[in-house]
Amino acid sequence: MRSYLIIVALIMCFLKSEAQPKESDKLYWKALKSYTNYLDTAYKDRTLKPQVIYLKQQDFIDSIPRYMNGYKIELITNQNYKSLYKQHGGHLTHTVMFPVKLIAGRAEINVIPYSGTLKRKDLNLGLSDGVNIIFKFNCDQGEFFVSDVKAWGI
Repeated sequence: MRSYLIIVALIMCFLKSEAQPKESDKLYWKALKSYTNYLDTAYKDRTLKPQVIYLKQQDFIDSIPRYMNGYKIELITNQNYKSLYKQHGGHLTHTVMFPVKLIAGRAEINVIPYSGTLKRKDLNLGLSDGVNIIFKFNCDQGEFFVSDVKAWGI
């Protein structure tokens, strides 16, 4: 019951803040920025660090920047995924950003870089790790801020 009240309070604060129509995109941009910051710390060897993030296009996000923190963002769509995989020899880090979830009074967005392989018409996505970006809402400023970034792995 307490979690339900906290979530209702968060939604009320969010609505009172007179959020702009693209507020949800801003939240996903913040998550993507946190993810790129995580990549900078996760890859100490700069030669192994990816230069391009291949991100699955989602219908719940209206816009994604073409570049974020020095990383090029290339969207994977139903129309271009075959050619992207072909360009990379059938293997690609297929990154997926999931819809925001409200959990115990906070918002959370998961970003998972799958190890993707495409053979003929079979797309296989292998899971080994991911990042949870956790947000809290500041009613005074009327916006979400990143409170924690938790990496996990199998």
